[in-house]
Amino acid sequence: MPFETYVRLLVICTVTGSTALGAQAEQHRTLTGDVTDERGTPVAGAQVTIAGTLLGTQTDVIGRFRITGVADSTVTVRAMRIGFRPTSVTAERGVASVTIKLQSVPLNLDQVVVTGTAGGTQRRAVGNAIASIEASKVVETGVVSDVAQLLNGRAPGVVVHSGSGAAGSGSSIKIRGRGSIALSSDPIVYVDGIRIESTVGVGTSNDANRGARGDIVGRMSDINPDDIENVEVIKGPAAATLYGTEASNGVILITTKRGRSGATALDVTTRQGVAWERDIENRWPTSYAKDPKTGLIVTQNLAQTEAARGTPLFNTGRVQGYALGLSGASGAAYRYYLSADHDRDEGAKVGNFANRNSARASLTLTPQPSLQITGNVLLSNGGTVAPGGNELPAYPTSRPLEQDSIGRGTRERIPPEITRATWDAYTDYDRYTGGLTLNHSPTDWFTQRITMGRDVTHDNSENIFYRLAPDLARFYSATAAGGSKFVRARDVTFNTFDYGATFKHGLRDGLASETSVGGQFYSKQYVIATRYGQTFPVPSVTAIDATTNQSTTDDVIENRTAGAYVQEQLGLRDRAFLTAAVRMDKNSAFGRSFHAVVYPKFSATWVISEEPFWHLGAVNALKLRAAWGASGRQPDAYAALRAYSPILSPNGTPAVTPQFIGNQNLKPERGEEMELGFDASMLANRMNFEFTYYDKRTRDALIQRDVAPSSGYSSGSGILGGLQWVNGGSLQNRGIEAMVNGKLIERPGLEWNSTFSMSTNSNKVISLPPGVDFIAVDYLQNRFQPGYPAAAYFRKHIVSAQLDPNGRAINVMCDDGKGGSVTCDKASPVFRGRADPNVEGAFTNSVRVFGRLSLQAVVDFKQGNRLWNVNRWARCVFDLACEENVSPQKFDPRLIAEYQLGGGVDYIWNTIEDASYVKLREVSATYTLPDRFARRLGAHGAQISIAGRNLHTWTKYTGLDPEGAVLSHHNLQEEDNTVPPLTQLITTFKLTF
Repeated sequence: MPFETYVRLLVICTVTGSTALGAQAEQHRTLTGDVTDERGTPVAGAQVTIAGTLLGTQTDVIGRFRITGVADSTVTVRAMRIGFRPTSVTAERGVASVTIKLQSVPLNLDQVVVTGTAGGTQRRAVGNAIASIEASKVVETGVVSDVAQLLNGRAPGVVVHSGSGAAGSGSSIKIRGRGSIALSSDPIVYVDGIRIESTVGVGTSNDANRGARGDIVGRMSDINPDDIENVEVIKGPAAATLYGTEASNGVILITTKRGRSGATALDVTTRQGVAWERDIENRWPTSYAKDPKTGLIVTQNLAQTEAARGTPLFNTGRVQGYALGLSGASGAAYRYYLSADHDRDEGAKVGNFANRNSARASLTLTPQPSLQITGNVLLSNGGTVAPGGNELPAYPTSRPLEQDSIGRGTRERIPPEITRATWDAYTDYDRYTGGLTLNHSPTDWFTQRITMGRDVTHDNSENIFYRLAPDLARFYSATAAGGSKFVRARDVTFNTFDYGATFKHGLRDGLASETSVGGQFYSKQYVIATRYGQTFPVPSVTAIDATTNQSTTDDVIENRTAGAYVQEQLGLRDRAFLTAAVRMDKNSAFGRSFHAVVYPKFSATWVISEEPFWHLGAVNALKLRAAWGASGRQPDAYAALRAYSPILSPNGTPAVTPQFIGNQNLKPERGEEMELGFDASMLANRMNFEFTYYDKRTRDALIQRDVAPSSGYSSGSGILGGLQWVNGGSLQNRGIEAMVNGKLIERPGLEWNSTFSMSTNSNKVISLPPGVDFIAVDYLQNRFQPGYPAAAYFRKHIVSAQLDPNGRAINVMCDDGKGGSVTCDKASPVFRGRADPNVEGAFTNSVRVFGRLSLQAVVDFKQGNRLWNVNRWARCVFDLACEENVSPQKFDPRLIAEYQLGGGVDYIWNTIEDASYVKLREVSATYTLPDRFARRLGAHGAQISIAGRNLHTWTKYTGLDPEGAVLSHHNLQEEDNTVPPLTQLITTFKLTF
């Protein structure tokens, strides 16, 4: 549906609703009030609603609210806020003001969460674990620049891989492990009910082997965290059934800010800070070489020698941001939120920076108590610039014998400033996301919702190597000095239409029923064009059309999903709930012989602590829950279709040749998950516990198998011509998720809250198609092999060796995989370790002093995963620049043998290192200035904070940083010449007028 239709519908509903509102104005009143906590402190951002209607608003910064159009009769006013128990008060006829006091509780079973049905569901009735993050509070006190940083360490079971530290780079997210063999494991993302493009790995690289190196960006970085109110994470198939095909990897639901009640409020925020590579001179490896003339060993630490000569490899980048937020309301008739921001973050590499400009508008109209219309529009643009690309200024190795030469010992014999001057990488984007949601509740027992919208992104990436003048050309080959340019342009469009309705009715005393039905239509389209040209005529020309060797590609990828669901929920005395649902989906990527897929769901919850027989006083609340459900992942677009490519016949006439064989029986991967858990609060509601055990299985996993040349679809007929998509594998992910938080100290003038979260993941491949022993992951040689973790490292393992008098390895034997040894030429690779962590978590402490000063520290950790240290492999195997290479007798002969045999990847055993770490992720201090100081600035409130990020890392990993890795195929990582994550120190100042 075109966006113009949305606007017309919004105008019609507004006019109709305003007429009805005017006709009944004499029967209504304006209700005002205050919301405080038990100590009388104002509670800002609380949701205040009138029971039985859609009338509602949010409290302002001093806890006040104002709702117009309230019926002049006895009504129930309800206030809710995360971290507090929902409270209702009665406003009798003629009463114009009420006061609502909320009691703070760690466990809030009455919180409404998004589940896919109209109106949402109270947490007490939800049988699966849902992580909820109050983003507005996190952003206010921490250093958060994108959604991935917001999630990191705050949602058990959600693993964030930060990747490169270059400005503008993106992060990958996995929820409950790696759930696919051939497809991405990324979750899908919704903003205000609209499906959005959230691809990670859109960069400037044209490296066919690695797909994306240090220049990856993520489209979720386009969203300004300052505009987010909260984020909910639906973690797996048991929870994602109502989201259908594509949702088995989880769903991230982002809700942006709305207007708040009271007078118009203007927030002005500025942030200023710095970013740098912490202690890089001591983290940088030392290279070794033996002088052939003297026999002496010469060393060089390139970071130290460059810093000593006044040309450090990295500088200190400036971080800055400016934001305006305008919000207000006219009672319940309408509320609005407008924002605009500009962010510019500089990296530690000279010339690297990222810009983001965005503007957002949200308007909520309530023309009638039973009708609410919300429109959201987001406009965003920006880009990144990386002179010399996003790789390191010089590979973390050097040539010590050449440190006095013109190349200063750099591996490429090219000084870093020359690299920056000869080529650049650019990425820029423009984005529009717009949506309209209508909530209609004509009766107490019926609620319906329509959401429709569109997300449109255009991004353009360029990688240009300039034609060089003679003074620069001497550093490069003649071909490279001629220059080249690679351009990738994408136009991505997502369309969403979602309808849901919920019917509530009582069956008998204490037994209530909620029946929900709904349907969705999603479509996405990728239009991708690439151009490449080589050899410019003169240095001043950079157009591809001017090059002498050109190539182009053009592709359109489309996918559509239509689905419908029905769900029945029975509630007994608002304490025990049974839920059953079924969903049916049809996707355009399914084979013609496979028509539709059905996903069921069952869950049960019991708030046992509210039963009359419960007398365990130490446990104030206890909810038991269980859930089982299914969801899926559709194949790649066109994977099921048989295709032919155009060619010219020998006589010059048009013809076709086989390209893709297709598979008419192709069906989606199917994820099925069972989870059990409980939520509890104890010790007078001072402590809160959440625990979940999950068991997720992926069946009918999609893989690519070779096609017999006799079929005509040989490997020479196209990139995937010799491959066919088939269903034929299964994986399992098991684990636990636990979180405990509580108030360690609560007294006048001092509060201390602490949270510890942890999750585990045991991942393994269960089966592959008959005759397939394992599936190797491209050049990395990682494997999907039954009985082992997904994408596990497999390499030959040298178990014994000796050194001859010249330091050469002899009598080298390898592990035969059966407890013995065999000569290495006959050995097979053996299991080396997991690619993903099996334990992750975080420890957060926050202290509030006298209600004005807030202190917070976050420590997070990941354990059990290994990472290929390509930097060390290149230094020790190819460059022969490690101490082991010049003084082999000082080291284990097995290690020396590995380095001497490791020209390929077969023997890289020791360079696949334990990448476990504990990181001091964030430390912040936020101070709310006294009102008298704010008034001197003409403001109602003022706040200042200082925060640091990535302050220290404890790890055994010998590379620059266990997080400093790039994404490769299958979302695998490797530390390969990539700028590691930066340390940041940022001060934020906020004024509210």
